[in-house]
Amino acid sequence: SLRSDSSGKISDVLSEIEYLTSSISEAMTAETELTTALKSSAEKLAASEKATSSAREASLRDRLTSLPNHIALSERLEGLYSATAEGRRTALFLVSLNRLFDITQVPNDTVGNRVLKKSASIFRNTIKKNDFVARIGPREFAFLFDNVGQESVGAIADRLNNSIINGLALIPEENRPATLPMELAIGVALTDDAHSPHELRSRA
Repeated sequence: SLRSDSSGKISDVLSEIEYLTSSISEAMTAETELTTALKSSAEKLAASEKATSSAREASLRDRLTSLPNHIALSERLEGLYSATAEGRRTALFLVSLNRLFDITQVPNDTVGNRVLKKSASIFRNTIKKNDFVARIGPREFAFLFDNVGQESVGAIADRLNNSIINGLALIPEENRPATLPMELAIGVALTDDAHSPHELRSRA
């Protein structure tokens, strides 16, 4: 201002500087408030995403055994037949603990529930890292074994059967239900022989 207007007064220049300083201060205050608001919104969004993720994870877990549930199995089966699937041979095993009494009619701390928890633990330790096990009903479990053909089905069924019989035999006698020794019913279907998740489950 002084260079362009040699007749300008110092008081006018100081007034302009004061105005600019005030404007900059207001802008910085507004920027700080905006940053705080954005940070708060980001934190709320992160918390919401975490809660949503936790809720989804809970919806895919069986409460009693902590295994994946029937919803998780359905999603896995859909993935086997999706357009991006790798086309690996997969076997679906449906397993029922035939001689376990109906645990839906009794409280949660019963012998039956303890046997179910033990069975879930045995099954979890029986499968390999890339295999999958879920509890899909009161007595029912489902397994997905990758890269398995018809020639391996019998051996896997025997392994499951022996693991549950031997594993449950270790339960103290006072905690065993009258139905032991356990009897398994096992059904198997291969993705090679089914064209959809529904057909695969129906065959098994």
